[in-house]
Amino acid sequence: GREVGNGWIVIMYRKQHTYQNMSCSWIFNPEPLRIPATAAFLDYSAIHIDPETLKVAITSQESSALWVGELSKTEWKFKDEGKVNHFPRMPGSCAKVYCNVEGVQWIDENTVSAVSDKMKGKGKQDAACLWKDQSIHIFQIPPQ
Repeated sequence: GREVGNGWIVIMYRKQHTYQNMSCSWIFNPEPLRIPATAAFLDYSAIHIDPETLKVAITSQESSALWVGELSKTEWKFKDEGKVNHFPRMPGSCAKVYCNVEGVQWIDENTVSAVSDKMKGKGKQDAACLWKDQSIHIFQIPPQ
């Protein structure tokens, strides 16, 4: 079965070089970056790193959540464990309505935009998922 919290970020550098007579433009950092355990999601659907603040936003469809953290300015490590923010649920039932978030982008220091894909059909998802499918969303993140 699937386990939560197995997230890694593969870091690559863009650099023109030649290997065995082939021109390549990406070099892998030999050490991937482990996503902190606080982001113990079943899946990871999107990531955005703000290039100015180094704040990181990671989304999960299965968990219907957004993890927020920050990278160190001097090395490929997270400053701390970050914080999980669950997307709003349906009033009265707590059913997930943000079921298919597939993109995230920082707008400013405390605001992200997110986009949702089409709801999976044939009974694969709860009907509540239809409320927010194929949409653009804006969320204010409480300061940490």
